[in-house]
Amino acid sequence: MPRNGTGTFSLVSGNPVVTGTTIESNWANTTLSDIATTLTDSLSRSGQGGMTAALRVADGTQGAPGVGFANETGSGFYRAGTGEVWAVVQGAQTLNLDANGVYVPADKATTVDGAFVFNEAGADKDARFEGDTDANLLFTDASTDRVGIGTATPATKLDVVGDVTVSGNLAVDTNTLFVDATNNRVGVGTVTPAVSLDVNGGISIQSANNLTWGGAYGATTPAISASAGFLAFYPNGSTSGEQMRLTSTSLGLGTSSPTFGSGTGVEIERAGIATLRLENSSASNSFELYADTAANGINLRGRDSSPMNFWTGNTLRATLDSSGNLGLGVTPSAWTIKASQVLTSSLSSDGNDAYLTANGFFDGSWKYVASDFAAQYYQVNGVHVWRTAPSGTAGNAISFTQAMTLDASGNLLVGTTSNTEGAKLNVQNGYVFVKESGGGDLYIRSGVGAGVDPAIQVASNDPLLFYTNNTERARITSGGDLLVGRPAVVGSEKLSVNGGARLETFADIIGGAGTPELRLYQNSGNWSVRNSAGALAFYDLSGSAERARINNGGDLLVGTQTSLASYRLQVASGAISGGIFQTTAAGSFGATAWNTATAGDNLFFGMFTEGTATQRGSIDYNRAGGLVRYNTTSDYRAKDILGPVADPGATIDALKVYEGRMKGATQSRPMLVAHEAQEHAPYAVSGVKDEVNDDGTPKFQQIDVSSLVPLLIAEIQSLRARVAALEAA
Repeated sequence: MPRNGTGTFSLVSGNPVVTGTTIESNWANTTLSDIATTLTDSLSRSGQGGMTAALRVADGTQGAPGVGFANETGSGFYRAGTGEVWAVVQGAQTLNLDANGVYVPADKATTVDGAFVFNEAGADKDARFEGDTDANLLFTDASTDRVGIGTATPATKLDVVGDVTVSGNLAVDTNTLFVDATNNRVGVGTVTPAVSLDVNGGISIQSANNLTWGGAYGATTPAISASAGFLAFYPNGSTSGEQMRLTSTSLGLGTSSPTFGSGTGVEIERAGIATLRLENSSASNSFELYADTAANGINLRGRDSSPMNFWTGNTLRATLDSSGNLGLGVTPSAWTIKASQVLTSSLSSDGNDAYLTANGFFDGSWKYVASDFAAQYYQVNGVHVWRTAPSGTAGNAISFTQAMTLDASGNLLVGTTSNTEGAKLNVQNGYVFVKESGGGDLYIRSGVGAGVDPAIQVASNDPLLFYTNNTERARITSGGDLLVGRPAVVGSEKLSVNGGARLETFADIIGGAGTPELRLYQNSGNWSVRNSAGALAFYDLSGSAERARINNGGDLLVGTQTSLASYRLQVASGAISGGIFQTTAAGSFGATAWNTATAGDNLFFGMFTEGTATQRGSIDYNRAGGLVRYNTTSDYRAKDILGPVADPGATIDALKVYEGRMKGATQSRPMLVAHEAQEHAPYAVSGVKDEVNDDGTPKFQQIDVSSLVPLLIAEIQSLRARVAALEAA
């Protein structure tokens, strides 16, 4: 029978034949007929006959295409996936065919020899050519019939985004616009421009009003330029630049943008000095206002020797005379130094000094302006001086007395001009007096009587207070007590300190020589710090007993006076607990042990019993193993060995292990109950079941689960032995 629909050929019944089978026509002829039909339906390698149906080939791969060549098996066509066919040459993809069209990979080139027509059907199909950085190097927009360079949305027939270079001349409508590339000139209405911009015809500048002129525009031809809202003036032609601009509100001379801090007006701007000059018709008197360089500032100048007067309304307010003296509300006196005078008072200078004078002027010597008292302040070379003078007659000489001096070093001298003492405040022939309203008076004086040293005196029955930052820090009472950090006397001590104190010597603080003592007082009890045989001892004065000391070796001893070797802190607590470390922060250590040694094992804690200090355990860091060890003394010399552990499994079986959670905890875990474990391993449990403290709170039992480890080891050894015996059997 012939091939089936999948191309499979099957022999007719009776085939294949076996040896000795007689050839019979009923099956042999049918077989040969089927073979002839199948051979006729096969494709001839030599090209005899063609396909009578579609030719289907294998999909193939990029390296072995489904349609290939006998002499070049890496070239041909293969199906890469649904709706996608690739052409490959020697294994390289060169052309892709899919439902969207044809695609040529970026590393392949397309060459067209002959005419190239795109969109010959005239459909709305755009074309785009990309550069290496410009996605729209060339774009044709079929819907608008426009071409864009550097843009995918051309707005005109040719729209270029970017620079355009034209090499050679450019002509628009012959001579409407002509660019002369040879001479670098532009002509309007001419193809032979004689200057950079040559306009053959009239020029019209149009705004609200039209301004038109003819003739060629030259570099030295005066010009007026009209624009929206202003006129610009070029009196020396275009090369000199704009010299004046008139806007609807302002006039600018030397500037094209007159601006003002407030209002409008006239602005003069020039490189160097800009001047506004006012002069009478006879040129006998003139006035100039000019702006100089930044260093020289703004200047107001009268061109002759006449005074400059300043008026408000019809009233003369000030006069500046030709000598440079200024009178405010008055004509300046006959000064020989520069001065500003207000009625009888003045501010003056002779070049190095500055004087502020009441009722005085200088015409070679100081004289009274009016018949009255005179006073003066002046400064020279960093020294400030205050002087006084008695009442005198107008025009007479003034005899000043120097009352106070502030020298160049910042020292204030009162009643003297000499400061050999080097004081910041030097008051002589008097005292400093501070008056308190409704309270005591304070004197700082050279003495309070014959033979009495200088003193700070409170002239009342009030204390002398010492303040910093608006807070009282100390006081001396009227009884002579010095109180630091407290407002009132607590005991009979002459010195009372609330807080810490530093004493440079201990001798005779309290008591006689040789028994120095510092006492500290508080409401709940009094303490003292004493020198006890070279140690700093802390005493409870109420109980008359030493509570702690720091010896001369730097050891701190609490509750004992005897120092054990090699221990910096020793606490002898007797019948109470020795100490407690507490913190309220979850991320902070309640106590820290820090051994800074970098070689060998680091010891942290040791546990001892008996008066002879028998070690029972320790906590250390084993550097070789990299672990912290919680040790119990296990030396053979500290033990009496009775023999192997008998039946450790019985004890293990008797221990009840529960899954439970500690009160207040959030996680459950395997656990033992202390009083139950105590029945079978009493050495591992401390305390008594249901025991309470004196206040009725539970006194919890404790268990050391690590003491049960030897039981586990013994049981594991026993199990291993039994397993080994079973395996051997």
